[in-house]
Amino acid sequence: MRKLRGFTLIELMIVVAIIGILAAIAIPNFLRYQLRSKSGEAPINLAAIKTSEVSYYGSKDSYVSATAQPANAPNATKQSFLSTGAGWSDLGWKPEGNVYFQYSVTSDTANAGSVAAAGLADIDADSTNQCYLMQKPGSTGAMGTNATVPGSCTATNATKFSQVYKACTDGIY
Repeated sequence: MRKLRGFTLIELMIVVAIIGILAAIAIPNFLRYQLRSKSGEAPINLAAIKTSEVSYYGSKDSYVSATAQPANAPNATKQSFLSTGAGWSDLGWKPEGNVYFQYSVTSDTANAGSVAAAGLADIDADSTNQCYLMQKPGSTGAMGTNATVPGSCTATNATKFSQVYKACTDGIY
């Protein structure tokens, strides 16, 4: 007579526990990497906005302000960017496809040409916005009072326009 062999209940429970532990470690890491990849959109688009602003300044001797687009409040889904808002068609910049971040540009010609551009998003839908901010002070070295951006982006620790400052209020990194 043949003896039947198989897995015992204890062996199966050990395998399930090991898989559960691995999943508990892997899933949060995967979600964090996914959020980091989505947040990579803002520095790239802000660098492109900076290039467009420099080009516009070269031909018009001033910076252009652009209203916040997409017009909807930042959320965790991609939204369609309409370049028909005030300033965007003059600036000549539009991202390819839909975007996670809401972008805006403000300039203050009264303060020797200061300009600020921001990207604002709530990628992980936790009601805390993630903010990227780029600023170029005017020729006096100061930001104008009108060169502000919407939402929780502030100019407190912003660097010059050629660099991207990330206010990590969201804890993604």
